[in-house]
Amino acid sequence: MEGVIKFNLHYTQQPCVTPEMTAELSGWRYIMHKLQLIGQDQARYMGYGFGNLSKRCDDEPQSFIITGTQTGSSLFLPHTEYSKVTACDPFDNSITATGMTKPSSEALTHGQLYQIDSAIQSVLHVHSPRIWNYREQLGLPVTREGAAYGTVEMALEVARIFRESSGQSAKCFVMGGHEDGVVSFGVSIQEACETMIAVLAQAVALGGGK
Repeated sequence: MEGVIKFNLHYTQQPCVTPEMTAELSGWRYIMHKLQLIGQDQARYMGYGFGNLSKRCDDEPQSFIITGTQTGSSLFLPHTEYSKVTACDPFDNSITATGMTKPSSEALTHGQLYQIDSAIQSVLHVHSPRIWNYREQLGLPVTREGAAYGTVEMALEVARIFRESSGQSAKCFVMGGHEDGVVSFGVSIQEACETMIAVLAQAVALGGGK
């Protein structure tokens, strides 16, 4: 879920994200929403919205566009519901962002991935009981249970996974301390989403329940 922003947020509310900047993201987000990997359900996670995606800015590689906090209920997300993160310091627990909507509470994890590997151009975070419950059978790297989402501890865990190279090869990892949380990434939002869909298909083949 993305219920509570835990990092220090330096936020300026002003228009800065255009429809052209979010068109591809919104298209893939629609597919993730239809697969119930992104969304909002009163019966799940205390009713909080869940799931988010982002992409690195072409003209500002240190910046990225990410879905806004608590936007999971919308099937179609307008550009005004995205935020632009212009600075991220995972180890100072701080995010600087602009836009008409505050960034997702998972922005710190996205920012850490972009800083770790310049080849990463997009990040996807979903909630999937199927994948999460079958993480061992799927052989996915897992962050430790004590690392909560949107924290310095989670950023350190992401860095650890990359040091051990398992995260790099899988292009997907499970958040052990964040119920049903799964992250994928790639050189494009298409690759990040197709990776997640492939992992989901494997989980279903293993008999993964809802």
